[in-house]
Amino acid sequence: KYTDDRGLKTYKNKDDALAVLELTPSISALIELGFLSNSSDEEYLKSDKGQEACAKAISEAILNYIKNNKEALIKDNLQ
Repeated sequence: KYTDDRGLKTYKNKDDALAVLELTPSISALIELGFLSNSSDEEYLKSDKGQEACAKAISEAILNYIKNNKEALIKDNLQ
């Protein structure tokens, strides 16, 4: 959902990317904003518009995660 409006193509094989997250017991996020090997991605990521869109998408995703997992996060921190 949060990657839809960044203006970039998404990573096609998400299973490979998400394997990194399975190796850590703590809360983690893998954030791919684009590919620097792709010149159009690089230019977009260097632009104010691209940086603002990516920052907005990341912050909205984090806030949404906290909102939807608030009770579990509090419980985990109290243990």
